[in-house]
Amino acid sequence: MLTGWLGISRATLTTEQIPYLASGGLGGLFALGVAATLWLSGDMHDEFDALQDIRNMMADAIEANPTGAAPSGSISPTGKAPRTAIAATTNADR
Repeated sequence: MLTGWLGISRATLTTEQIPYLASGGLGGLFALGVAATLWLSGDMHDEFDALQDIRNMMADAIEANPTGAAPSGSISPTGKAPRTAIAATTNADR
């Protein structure tokens, strides 16, 4: 930025200043692209760490229960608690 400012401050005509503005803009776009790439790379690294933690928890659960039988009182594969039988009543029963 300092070299661009020095170049523009010495230029008296607008046409002499345009190349400095254009090169500074290209440098700024390049820096923005590098920053975005690094940010996304760091974010993906965090996601991969979280997925690895989930994989490790699943492996530990499989090792603890190699038969695959669900423990009693557990949640069904649909994600809902097991249903209990409820007697059906109608308005005529009341």
